[in-house]
Amino acid sequence: MPVGKCPLCLLEKEKQDSHLIPASMYRIIFESQTSPPVVINAKKIFTSSRQVTAHELCWDCEQLFRRRGEDYMAGQVFQGDHFPLLNRLKYALPDWEFVSHSAYSGIACGVDTDAILYFGASVLWRASLRQWTIGNGLTTTLDLGKHKETLRQYLHEESGFPAGVVIVTVCTDFASQGCFFTPTRIREGVIEGFSVNLLGVYYRFFFEPGVPEDFYKFSIGHNERRRIIVANHEKESMHSWAHLKKTAIESERLKALSRTV
Repeated sequence: MPVGKCPLCLLEKEKQDSHLIPASMYRIIFESQTSPPVVINAKKIFTSSRQVTAHELCWDCEQLFRRRGEDYMAGQVFQGDHFPLLNRLKYALPDWEFVSHSAYSGIACGVDTDAILYFGASVLWRASLRQWTIGNGLTTTLDLGKHKETLRQYLHEESGFPAGVVIVTVCTDFASQGCFFTPTRIREGVIEGFSVNLLGVYYRFFFEPGVPEDFYKFSIGHNERRRIIVANHEKESMHSWAHLKKTAIESERLKALSRTV
């Protein structure tokens, strides 16, 4: 394994083959769908068992990520035939309930909100480390600007979560539950932010300055109720798929697989 400075602890160590999206997410999709995940980018739609990895983090930091969030969330996201986190919230009393969404206190529901927040932040931060190869000759990365360092300090347990809002939506629709997206920038709305969907747990990050005060009531962090939103997110997920499918060509293998379903 190559030796170099780990971007999280900043020490010279052997670098592990680190995942952008944790291996547990791929395993859940493969076991529940009995086929490799469908990959969609701007050029092609295809199935692939190749996971997005690169030599980035040291062993100790990989274990920190597992301990603080990955292991917990592997058992909370959509599993193919049940959704533990969603099921837990369904039997709780909401802080409020509207046609479009409901809001629950993560604290009152007894879920590990620290692990949920840490997990999403770790995937967001990892996306900024390099140009990750995602298949078909394409790469993905994310420019977090000054937030890259403040997130590193939080993830390495040097400081608390940066000032801002993290809105976590537990999705009730299968379009959002049965897939994951790599982190991306949110360019629509009153303020720019970042988002990532991980098997039905959809994160939106908005960092100060400029976050509207009203956003804080929805946040899983910097909010004493540590709220989690439950909503049908199909419209947003299908919008993301449709945007890519305008230019993407479906592989012959995927077409054949579709005909057998």
